[in-house]
Amino acid sequence: MGNNFAIAPTDLNWFSQLRNNGFNQSEVNFWTPTPWNIKGLKTNDLLYFMLKSPIRKLGGYGKFSTYKNMSPEEAWNNFGTNNGVSNLSELQGRASFYIKKQTGRRIGSEIGCILLNEIELFDDDDFQTPEELLGVSFARQIVKIKIFDSIENNVGARSTDSPILDPPFQSQKHNKKKLKSVALTQRKGQTKFRNEVLNAYGGKCAITGTDEQAVLEAAHIENYINEHSNHINNGVCLRADIHKLFDKHLISVDEHFTVLVSKKINDPEYTKYNGRKLSLPGRKSDYPLGELLLERFSSFIS
Repeated sequence: MGNNFAIAPTDLNWFSQLRNNGFNQSEVNFWTPTPWNIKGLKTNDLLYFMLKSPIRKLGGYGKFSTYKNMSPEEAWNNFGTNNGVSNLSELQGRASFYIKKQTGRRIGSEIGCILLNEIELFDDDDFQTPEELLGVSFARQIVKIKIFDSIENNVGARSTDSPILDPPFQSQKHNKKKLKSVALTQRKGQTKFRNEVLNAYGGKCAITGTDEQAVLEAAHIENYINEHSNHINNGVCLRADIHKLFDKHLISVDEHFTVLVSKKINDPEYTKYNGRKLSLPGRKSDYPLGELLLERFSSFIS
C-alpha cells in the first residue's frame, strides 16, 4: 500500500453529530477553526479520526478529496449538516470557541475545510488504538494532523502542529460499518449510569429540584459515544423536558455551574431558572467536569 494516510484529533461533537444524526454521501467537511493549508495528502488517502481523551482511540476514517479555505457561511452553504453541526450558528460558535481557547482571538474570516468521501464511522465495540489498527503511534501532544508515508513504511511520519489545543473528552473503536443511530435502548450501561447519576444528585433534578423518579434522566454533557461515556463526571440529573432542551442547546450550564436559558424560550416555567446555580452532588468527586460544561456551552443558542 503506497498511499499516505493521516491521523487527526477529532472533535466529539462533530463525530457524534454525524454518527447519530446521519450524513449524506456527498463530501463531508472535517473542518478546522483556522486554516491548516494541508499538504502531503492525495486523493483517496485515508484520514483516520482520533477521538480525544480520555478514550484516545480511532473512531473511523474518510478518503481525502481536497482541501479548501472557506468562510463558515460558505462551508455551511456548501455542506450543511455534513459539517458535523446542526446549523450555521453552531458552526460559528464552535469555531470561535476553539480559536479563543487556542489564541484568545475571535473567529477569523476563514476556516480550514478538509473534504472527505466514503466516510466510515465505527460502532462502539470496534474502536482501536492507532497501534492496534495501524501499527503506529500518535502522541498526545499532536493537536493538528500527522501524515504517514504509508502503512507499510511509516518511519517518515510528519506532523503539522501548532500551540496546544486539547479540548475535552472523546471515545471509540474500529469496524467498517456505516453510521448507525445509537438509540437509548442500545446504549451499553445506560441503566447503571442513570442509577449512579440519580444517586449522586440525591434523586433530584439538578436544575428544577424535581424528585419524581419517573421523569428524571441521566443527561450526558458530552454526547454519548460508547459505554465509556457513562461516567459520573459526564452526567447530570435532569427532568425529562429539561434534558430535551439541554440536548437542543436551549438550556446550558457554564463551567461555573450557572444555568443559562436561551432567549428563544419565553415560557416562564423555564426562564425562571436562568442564572440559577446547578445543584451539585454531595461528593466533589461526582461533580460534572467544568471543561466538559465549557465545551458544551460553546454550542449554547443564546
